[in-house]
Amino acid sequence: MFQELTLENFKAFKEEVQIKLAPITLLYGENSAGKSSILQALSMLKQGREKRGSPVLSPKGEYVDLGPFKNFVFGHDASRKVKIGLSVTPREQGLPVSLEISAAVMEFERSKDGEIGLPSFLVAAGTSINDWAATFVAAEEKSSEQSSRPMFRYRADRINRSHVAFHYCYDEFIRQKKFIVKALGDSRVTSRITWGETPAKTKRDFTNAIKFYSKEKISRPDFQRRIERFNSRTEVAFDGFEGFIPTRPPGGPLAHLAGRFNPSATLPEIFAINNTLSAIDKFEAVDGSGYPGGPPVLSEMVRLIRSDIAYTLNLLTPIGPYRRRPDRIYQDQGISPYEVGYAGENTPDILLRNPRLIKHVNTWLRRLDTGYQIVVPKKTVDTEVYQLLLRDTRHGGKQKLLTSLADVGFGFSQVIPLILEACSRENMVLSIEQPELHLHPKLQADIGDLIIDGFVDRKHQFLVETHSEHLCLRLLRRIREGVIKPEDVSILYVSRGANGSMVHELRVDEDGEFIDSWPGGFFPERLNEL
Repeated sequence: MFQELTLENFKAFKEEVQIKLAPITLLYGENSAGKSSILQALSMLKQGREKRGSPVLSPKGEYVDLGPFKNFVFGHDASRKVKIGLSVTPREQGLPVSLEISAAVMEFERSKDGEIGLPSFLVAAGTSINDWAATFVAAEEKSSEQSSRPMFRYRADRINRSHVAFHYCYDEFIRQKKFIVKALGDSRVTSRITWGETPAKTKRDFTNAIKFYSKEKISRPDFQRRIERFNSRTEVAFDGFEGFIPTRPPGGPLAHLAGRFNPSATLPEIFAINNTLSAIDKFEAVDGSGYPGGPPVLSEMVRLIRSDIAYTLNLLTPIGPYRRRPDRIYQDQGISPYEVGYAGENTPDILLRNPRLIKHVNTWLRRLDTGYQIVVPKKTVDTEVYQLLLRDTRHGGKQKLLTSLADVGFGFSQVIPLILEACSRENMVLSIEQPELHLHPKLQADIGDLIIDGFVDRKHQFLVETHSEHLCLRLLRRIREGVIKPEDVSILYVSRGANGSMVHELRVDEDGEFIDSWPGGFFPERLNEL
């Protein structure tokens, strides 16, 4: 799940804004205030992950076309840097400390040759994006051995020695110190060490490291300074979020020995041993690759953050503000799409091959009191065309009239892709622009229940840009009724200001009432017309 989005110098946003995202997030505001820009930033990163034409950023693709860099930087000032940060829910706890978020904040710029570059980024893990662990700056670029795509390399620039992960290293080292020192003094262990291409220097460095780690008392500051020193050697390389990797595999001359000396050790103990052995190795030694190694803690943290963000971007399913007009006849494409598509263009093919999903959609068409049910007539193998029909459940007697989707109100073609996407999968992130399009007020409110069911039953996250007060009122009502909790919903109002757009969080209490005042009043236009 996306927990927070940070924007600076992106489209309408000049000064840095941190945008809180909940399981259900509603974005309100005037036209051109920046609501859609929030969703576009996520879509642009998703495109970058899939295309990998530049480091994590692709302004033009399937979901958005933002034009050249100058078009989406604030004030069209190409000398500015665009900052985009993502905080997501960790998918796995790869570090032996409890982490609530995985985050990366990236700064993009246009180079002299016109290409979009990523000169620096920050990684954070902990309870908020403020729990930063390190910043990285561009080092050198080289071609990937696995592909023709360029591999962008970065080195650690600043290290936050007070980060919880490094504190844990010290605590675990002290707890395991006697065992580790004993193991490293055992000839059965040292005989397995790989000394690399410069054995004399490696052995000398190793001996000096052992002297430090064998001291009777090692203070936390001394340990952290040493940790910071070998952390500063960390290098990573990536060709987008998909290929965000350390420049060499984790582990070195000592790392493969971890866990062999105490079969009854718990997982945290094994991690601590592995971490300490690798830290000693990579701090003092250079293995056969000739590259200074990165420490296991920071390297692993970067790997996990990359994996978490890539995974969450992969779940992102953007649905645009205008769903495709229905056709009278469709040609069977012979494919089975897994998502409806940005314009809902895959909806017919999904329904054709998934009778079970037709039942789910029809259930919601009943709940929405539309008076219609979807029917997809059976087609033979030799028939390459088919229709999407609606059965009129209110008229036609026993026979029930069948009519083409193209012959009923346009709102049906707009809402069916939303129903289908909300019911077809689980644990997705649905980014939806104007779900209320062409729907009357009752249906707009009922869309709120569709969103709630998608969150409660399917574990979806919904990021919704809307102008509908009816949708908001339904969510407030369900909070009041105890169906969902206030923390499940984030209602944001985007407004324009002299220094760019701002995002106002409108908190809600357990009674479904706003704690914070709605800027300008809650939809005052209605009162102005009375």
